[in-house]
Formats: sequence, structure tokens, C-alpha cells
Amino acid sequence: MSEFKTKDLVLATYLKYKEVQLTSGYDSVNKSWVFGDVDTCEKISLELHNSNSTVEVLKYEMVRRNLLGMAHDSKK
Repeated sequence: MSEFKTKDLVLATYLKYKEVQLTSGYDSVNKSWVFGDVDTCEKISLELHNSNSTVEVLKYEMVRRNLLGMAHDSKK
């Protein structure tokens, strides 16, 4: 199974915002979030980096805090 890993919080938040599923959550060894569906992740990543993205701010912030919580909880 191929996985898409990213250390970029903005990208990880946008992927989760776009409802891409995390396969194994936060990988504390590699300090990255792990997503499935590599093709979709690459397409969404390109969309984000080309500034073709818009978000609902409150939903985006909720997702971002959730991902930060995953990273924080993995340290324990």
C-alpha cells in the first residue's frame, strides 16, 4: 500500500479538510502525517501550491488543531 507522508502542517490540514483519510495518523518517528490515496494527495497538493484553494476558516482551524493535537499526543 502506498502512502503519502507530509511534515507540512498547512498541506496536512488542507488534505484532511478535503476529507482525505489518514491511514495511520501521525508518525512520530518521521514527524509526519500519513495519508492514503497518493494520487488524490498529489492533486490536492498541487491545487494548494498553485493558490487555487479556498477554505471555510472555522472548519480549517478545527482540522488544524486536531492535527496539532495528534502530533502533541504522540510525544507522550
